[in-house]
Amino acid sequence: MKIFDNFDIIIIFIIIYLSCTIISEEFHNGTIKNLLTKPHSRIKILLSKTLTNILIIILTITFLLIFQYIFGGLLFGFESYSLEAIRYNHFSQSIETMNLLQYMLTVALAKLPMYLLLSCISLLFGIITNNIALNILISLGLYIISTIKFLINNITQYLFIYNWDISKYLFTTDILIKQSIVISSISLLLIFSLLMIIFKNKDIKNI
Repeated sequence: MKIFDNFDIIIIFIIIYLSCTIISEEFHNGTIKNLLTKPHSRIKILLSKTLTNILIIILTITFLLIFQYIFGGLLFGFESYSLEAIRYNHFSQSIETMNLLQYMLTVALAKLPMYLLLSCISLLFGIITNNIALNILISLGLYIISTIKFLINNITQYLFIYNWDISKYLFTTDILIKQSIVISSISLLLIFSLLMIIFKNKDIKNI
């Protein structure tokens, strides 16, 4: 049940590293020219890179879930997975139980907006500058800032970095979940639109 608490930083780092390098390396090595000389539009190239990134995110989470399942099963017994996840709902002030697999999928889906937004932001930094180390530091910095609770106030509470991890609002109130989904969706759309515009107009003559 605590797999995302234990491995979240690993997932985050993998997402940031791959997103920062998947396009930036193409520009740095000059191989982007080989892609652009083929009959493919820049939008198609960007979409293919983005879909590849999303697939890697899904595979990473799947691998960690399988690893945790095998390791936990060997350590505590595979019969322990028949137990239900138990959580206290602060909004309804009641105890809720659900199938363990259902609970894990719920948490994974609630984490997905954060992973997608971090991926798009890292892709964006990777296109703007070819300094991979700086891109990784900036992206990791955003994630670290999003975990600092005392920075949240009446204004910053509407920033996407404080709304992208919807899992922290599970079993609390639907209002905060809906607010986070709306803010994350709008932010994802805006960042990806900016990503497409910059990539489409990036000059590669001198690369």
